[in-house]
Amino acid sequence: YTKYKISSIPFLLGIGGNSGAGKSTVAEALEQVFQEKKTTLINGDDVHRWERGNNKWSKFTHLDPKANHLHNEIEMVKDLRRGFSIYRKKYDHLTGKFSEEKKLIPNNLILYEGLHPFYLKRLRELFDLKIFLKPSEELRSLWKFNRDIDTRGKTKEEVLDQISVRKEDSASYVDIQSEYADVIVEPILHDEDKKDDNNLSFKITLPNSVSFD
Repeated sequence: YTKYKISSIPFLLGIGGNSGAGKSTVAEALEQVFQEKKTTLINGDDVHRWERGNNKWSKFTHLDPKANHLHNEIEMVKDLRRGFSIYRKKYDHLTGKFSEEKKLIPNNLILYEGLHPFYLKRLRELFDLKIFLKPSEELRSLWKFNRDIDTRGKTKEEVLDQISVRKEDSASYVDIQSEYADVIVEPILHDEDKKDDNNLSFKITLPNSVSFD
């Protein structure tokens, strides 16, 4: 914490990427590394405009910025960086409902993971470090299938349909954010025939202003 100057002023780390790219997995791993009691974890899906079943979702996908209260995040993140607590609803992916507002206290490390952390200029400028996860499409699809079927109760057909419907918005609103990231992490699947995600390597791209160590 002393090395990265996050002992008193919160350090804001953004993790962006497409659906199924591994954002939550990385954020939860970092939370364990830096200790839960010293970390505040924020999920960008909490600002979806509507709950599951709303007819608006027939017009918009979750990847469309217009389907999310993105501008509200600017002031919320600013308040956390100033050391103020905020109240925030949480989106439950299992039920498709929002929870009651709960108090979030800023800690040494604030992890923000979501689909659009770097989409708005004013929001991305608040991050101390921006990481974008960019797995190959084969690997991302594999991870999305495993997650949505095993933990979100979806069928294979539903996941395939969702990937197809979101393809255009994925390219237009999510993938483009990689150009604003400080660090791009690309997990690469070598054994694509067997779909064995235990055999991975990682390509990491970062500017020379960021220490690789």
